[in-house]
Amino acid sequence: MELVGVIGGGTMGAGIAEVCAKAGSSVLVLETKEEFAAAARERITKSINRGVARARSRRKTPTPPSHAFASPWTWKSSPIAIW
Repeated sequence: MELVGVIGGGTMGAGIAEVCAKAGSSVLVLETKEEFAAAARERITKSINRGVARARSRRKTPTPPSHAFASPWTWKSSPIAIW
């Protein structure tokens, strides 16, 4: 998939967004408030950094540059109507 939309960046939404991004998809995370989007961004960043640190600690070869782990993220904060 080229683009994956995730409604809500809570624990589950952040996990889904991270897995999709790691698989190579562009990810759009939609939140109702900017502070929720910031929390989701922080949650995903921490998770990715933990994975990078684990991989580095297990390896004896030089680590790739940090941009190798970058993913195309789009964050949108807007009201959502749920019917």
